[in-house]
Amino acid sequence: MVAVSSLEELKTMQDELKKVQAEHPGLYTKWLHLVNLTRQLQFKHHFMGTLLLDTEPGRYYPDAAKASVIRLYVEEAEKLKQDPQFHLLQAILRNHSEAGFSKISRLSLGHSPESLAGVSTA
Repeated sequence: MVAVSSLEELKTMQDELKKVQAEHPGLYTKWLHLVNLTRQLQFKHHFMGTLLLDTEPGRYYPDAAKASVIRLYVEEAEKLKQDPQFHLLQAILRNHSEAGFSKISRLSLGHSPESLAGVSTA
């Protein structure tokens, strides 16, 4: 998936994420846990996004991973989705999915919008 992001859109995403972090730190901690787990397992961020938005992962499904690892990952995603305030994060993911789940994740990890502007592949 090719994602094009304007600097303005990235700053908006960053502001929305910071608001969730400030107002719902528990939710944000669970989100960062899943983002970091995605990176550690070397899964595509798009796979994470499809799980959280209940859409079909298609070619982003991690076929090479063991079923037990995928099952553990899905369980962790479900824990995040069970948070009573998850709809706030889900709205950010849904509203900015065109920018790419990788960019949303990287903003969450502290990357600057300037470093993420432009075209990327998810």
